[in-house]
Amino acid sequence: MNAAYYARNREREKARLVAQTNARRDENRRNIVAYLLVHPCIDCGETDIVVLEFDHREEKRGDVSTYANGGRTWRRVLQEISKCDVRCANCHRRMTARRAAARASRAQSSSRQRRAAVQLDLRSAVDRQRCRVCAQEKPLAEFGLRSIATRTHHHICLECQRAVTKLLYATRRGGPVHAIRKRGTARRDVLAQYVFSYLTDHPCVDCKQSDPLVLEFDHRRTKTANVSDLVRSAASLSEMVAEIEKCEVRCANCHRRRTVMEIGGYRLGA
Repeated sequence: MNAAYYARNREREKARLVAQTNARRDENRRNIVAYLLVHPCIDCGETDIVVLEFDHREEKRGDVSTYANGGRTWRRVLQEISKCDVRCANCHRRMTARRAAARASRAQSSSRQRRAAVQLDLRSAVDRQRCRVCAQEKPLAEFGLRSIATRTHHHICLECQRAVTKLLYATRRGGPVHAIRKRGTARRDVLAQYVFSYLTDHPCVDCKQSDPLVLEFDHRRTKTANVSDLVRSAASLSEMVAEIEKCEVRCANCHRRRTVMEIGGYRLGA
């Protein structure tokens, strides 16, 4: 379709594309409901499609819901679904927490291994280089790598780099930016601990689930902000407590069921 044709028929083409997107969206929703009806949660066996979600086993290109609602073809949506396991919202939360802990552990272990491995190089042990700061000639092993792939080194030795870093930190740590960041980090820690303690003492009001990993704040009155957003932005404790007082605690599954009942979301399966 050339530009001239589109210019002459712009409104008609826009209407056609909108109709096509809406038709694909409806088809995708029906197919997703049909898929979830025969695929319960692989962890707990939950069959209520309202709480079932697609959990990517590996890195994802996009959310299934984004593809489905964006008017992608069912074939493309199904390709993304094939990368997923079906889990209820509660089990999805627990799996996400386990994966995050495993990634952090692997990253820490990998970092230690890389630091040890980059020095095990014959050229680094034999060749020498003069530091541009202290002007001393030292083995290449005492210069940090600029690129592991090309085995090129920095022109400043590690000892001088550490000295400069310590000097900069000592200079800046008393400054206003450092103080603000430090206060923000400390406040976020306090807020996160308060939320965890609160959820530990307040199980789900519907099913009595007590695992803090799956509990959420369900606003019953007009909300100013999400509690999680207040924690991330390092809001005051009084502000966050005031927001929590507007909420009931529900597990992720019960939260979704109540939301669906309020908005009539079951019409999705029609």
